[in-house]
Amino acid sequence: MAHFGTYTYVTPFLKDVTRAGPRLITALLLAYGIAGIIGNLVAGTMARRALRATFTAAAGMLATATLLLPAIGAGKLGAMVLLILWGLAYGAVPVCSRTWFVTPAPHAPETASVLFTSSFQATVSLGALAGGATVDSTSTSAVMVLGGLAAILAMLTVQISSGPGQLGSPGHNGEPTPARPAVVARRRR
Repeated sequence: MAHFGTYTYVTPFLKDVTRAGPRLITALLLAYGIAGIIGNLVAGTMARRALRATFTAAAGMLATATLLLPAIGAGKLGAMVLLILWGLAYGAVPVCSRTWFVTPAPHAPETASVLFTSSFQATVSLGALAGGATVDSTSTSAVMVLGGLAAILAMLTVQISSGPGQLGSPGHNGEPTPARPAVVARRRR
């Protein structure tokens, strides 16, 4: 929700606060997109080994970028660094989210994918609603702070939850459990 409440307002923020022109905005959003691809690839390898840590890091990076954007995003260099950080962070989110949903349901990936897609659409809707209401009543800087606070809540939620598919399991660290090979009984003749 943090991303979807804020990203819509990046271009207005860059125009109004950073005083960036169309060419610079294009370059900054391109850098964000490239960073997102890198974040997606890096998270793909890291989430398999440390899902909770990867998800927490992504949410923390997103919170850092959006909370600092009003403070240092007025400068072009500050905006560039924070948008790259944001791109890296958000690139990891879909990988972590999908892994979180699919891990507890290795034999029902379609069901897990439906839940993932539904939750994703809900966060798009709620984020857009919260972001729009905030911008209408305050500013693009305020919506960045609100997004940062939402990312902190996400980070805390990932940390205090018991992990994917392990609700209430004592001592579970929230990391995905490697799939166990099916044991096939052989009939002796």
